[in-house]
Amino acid sequence: ITRNKAAKGKEILGIGVSCTNALVCADKDGKSLAPAIMQMDKRALHEAKYISDKIGDEQVFSITGNRIAPGTFSLPSILWIKENRGNIFKGTYKFLSPSGFIVGKLTGKFSIDITRACTTLLYDVREKKWSEEILSGLGISSEKLPDVYKSSEMVGEVDDRASKVTGLKKGIPVIAGAMDSVAAGTAINAKTRDESFIILGTVGRLCRVVENQALLKKDFLNTLYSDDGKYLSVACMDGTGISTEMFAREFGTKPAGKNIFEGLEREAQKSLPCSGGLIYLPYLMGERSPVWDPYAKGVFFGISSSSTRGDFYKAILEGIAYSIRANMEVFENDMLYDIKPLKIFESGIGESRFLQQIISDVMKREIVPCSVESPETFGISAIAALGIGAVKNTKKFVKSGIKVGKPVKPDKENGKKYENYFMMFKKLYDDLKGDFRIMYEIN
Repeated sequence: ITRNKAAKGKEILGIGVSCTNALVCADKDGKSLAPAIMQMDKRALHEAKYISDKIGDEQVFSITGNRIAPGTFSLPSILWIKENRGNIFKGTYKFLSPSGFIVGKLTGKFSIDITRACTTLLYDVREKKWSEEILSGLGISSEKLPDVYKSSEMVGEVDDRASKVTGLKKGIPVIAGAMDSVAAGTAINAKTRDESFIILGTVGRLCRVVENQALLKKDFLNTLYSDDGKYLSVACMDGTGISTEMFAREFGTKPAGKNIFEGLEREAQKSLPCSGGLIYLPYLMGERSPVWDPYAKGVFFGISSSSTRGDFYKAILEGIAYSIRANMEVFENDMLYDIKPLKIFESGIGESRFLQQIISDVMKREIVPCSVESPETFGISAIAALGIGAVKNTKKFVKSGIKVGKPVKPDKENGKKYENYFMMFKKLYDDLKGDFRIMYEIN
């Protein structure tokens, strides 16, 4: 920020930090004792089962609003460290999120924002405090956990040490921050239960505002979203951007004057809907929502001698769309209303109008593109502005920064073609589920 020419000579009024999910082990000086354990890390499968046996799936869900899963939630990883890296566990003063770690570096204070506390499996969302039942049941001291703050709440100010290292002015207020998906939701002022949006980065996220805890489902990552008790349910799809990146890296070529993805998309546009009979399961890193299967793998099904590179790439894009629809079906199951229209951030692979059209056709609904340079950064800026008192609410702040594009309408004929392939997409996973587990055990 301090080196950015556009920021030169402008006053920084406040700082907010938004982040993805990971576990950071910090000592008393705020130094990291080991590499962070990321959200797609599945090493703590055994510990997840232990939590299930010791506390119980339903009890954990009733306390935290979330299911038990390794990587996605911090608790299994904490137990893995306790069992396998005892010296690191002993030396850890506080278990932090990446944003809490950065806030600590800036202010010298240990903290976690409430949206990230919800992803630890240690936070009681009913009582708004760390769960003594879970902590005592698993032999973890609450002393190893930081204080919990509301997202817009000020943790501290940029201190002397941080000022010298970063060039930031001493005394700048630093708020607790928020989960990246929560920040993105703030960026488009998603407030009511009928609002949902898609973010397609390395990990894809379909997000929906939920009115209260009673409406939460185990199929999703759930976090407190607003002061009035609303939640944000997040369908995390681990293989979206990773799939396009992998294919481009291994099989793409860069055409003159264009990047690799533009070249692949141009080839994919020549492929008919359903990619010449190809179906792709985008499970390169296992999968979370809605199947929650750490053993799942990526699959191309229906390869023939006439399959082209364009067919393969389009199948990947269609597989992403099928995953989004599968999650949306779970969102809408047993609900008395439909979620529409569906907003999509034009960032990452979500910028592609071609992919937007595929998603619209597969889901048979309008897609509304929302353009902002970095949704999460813009959203956390709004939360920071609220926290320091620069604005009374975030609505007016974000209104000036988001551009809403022309809605993408579904092609009915394409939608009919995709229907059978979507059913086959779901059947393929069901048929291969047991084989994924066998392959894991063989390897």
